[in-house]
Amino acid sequence: MKVRKLIYDLLNDVYKNKAYANIALNLVIKENEIHSLDRAFLTNVFYGVLQNTLFLDYCVKEYTKGKKVDGNMKTLLKMSYYQMYFMDKIPDYAIINEAVEIAKSDLGIQASRFANAVLRSMQKSKILINKDDFSSLDEYYSVLYSIPLWLFKMVSKHYGKSVALSWAKKSKEIPMVSLRYNKMKTTQNELLKNDIFKKSLISDYGLIYKGNIPVKDTKEFKNGLLSIQDESGQLIAPFLEVKSNQKILDMCAAPGSKTMHIAELTNDKSELVAVDLYPHRLSLIKQSMIRLGIKNVKLLCHDSTKLSEKYSCNYFDRILLDAPCSGFGVIKRKPDIIIQAKQESLDSLIDLQRKLIDEAVKLLAESGILVYSTCTLNIKENEKQIEYLLDKHKNMHLLKQQIILPDEYDCDGFFMAKLVKGEVK
Repeated sequence: MKVRKLIYDLLNDVYKNKAYANIALNLVIKENEIHSLDRAFLTNVFYGVLQNTLFLDYCVKEYTKGKKVDGNMKTLLKMSYYQMYFMDKIPDYAIINEAVEIAKSDLGIQASRFANAVLRSMQKSKILINKDDFSSLDEYYSVLYSIPLWLFKMVSKHYGKSVALSWAKKSKEIPMVSLRYNKMKTTQNELLKNDIFKKSLISDYGLIYKGNIPVKDTKEFKNGLLSIQDESGQLIAPFLEVKSNQKILDMCAAPGSKTMHIAELTNDKSELVAVDLYPHRLSLIKQSMIRLGIKNVKLLCHDSTKLSEKYSCNYFDRILLDAPCSGFGVIKRKPDIIIQAKQESLDSLIDLQRKLIDEAVKLLAESGILVYSTCTLNIKENEKQIEYLLDKHKNMHLLKQQIILPDEYDCDGFFMAKLVKGEVK
């Protein structure tokens, strides 16, 4: 199957079926024999269209004024215009010819003629959006950077307009490939002898990958010396202050990058329990355990809001609650988050986070440490949740909290708070 048809089908899967972009893409690559150059093209266009969806929607609307355009045709026009607008090395005739072929086979002859006419119009003049075309600067920035207006306003309100603008701009960049070395098998200095790895700016366990082949194809990854994890995410496990022989709980563990980091920091010598609600997600952790050589992790399929059914109160010395969240700190890597985001769904997330917090406090031992973390930029899911925790649970005390903004170190946005049960020593 031609690569552009694969992109078209992938985009429709995300737009219409709410598929997870990274999972859908990996599955297509696995099921199709795709040359490395075509794989790079597929990935770049697929993620590029997702990252710029609102901008492309605006452009398609401008070029099709007064005409009814169905979802599949919008997808085809958006992916074609993305290539024309952002990818100078691709000749327009190739983009148009393949789009017309896709339209003809998928939507019919009339649709192919419509696609051809619109794309020829797009070819003649590329839209330059101007601030004067919008009722407010916020609306202009929303379209320019493809961030829903309500979300751009929320981040501006919580962190300031300059942070919101920087975050929006960063969300359009291609993310670096960040890695964590496995201290049970190697050292950072040993890996840095190979110039395909560069040292992380913020993580003691981090590396930036500069190689030409997919990192999963390197011998270092296959031999369990490395894991893929963003630099900011690598700060969470050390923040928990884990030690060997402790009872440790990772309440929302899958896909397991933080679980594995905890196991590595304890030299696989702790009573570490990794919990998730879905068996197939726990299987991802099991795969990582095998590759990294980690054996001493108990995988538990259970509702983490009801873990006191399984464990007695005050049982765990350390608890990581990397809570389900809106994910607005990682949209550079997961642009489908923005596409699926709904303002009204945030309240249900906050309720779930509070149930998990209450259960974590119940299970935490006296003098034990709880780390609450998210990968989002939303005060209600971050700082306000810590205020809730401290107000409800008077025996908990805040030791430190920190937010990492995406523009600070060119990494994912992350929030983390460390609390202790009982008196602060």
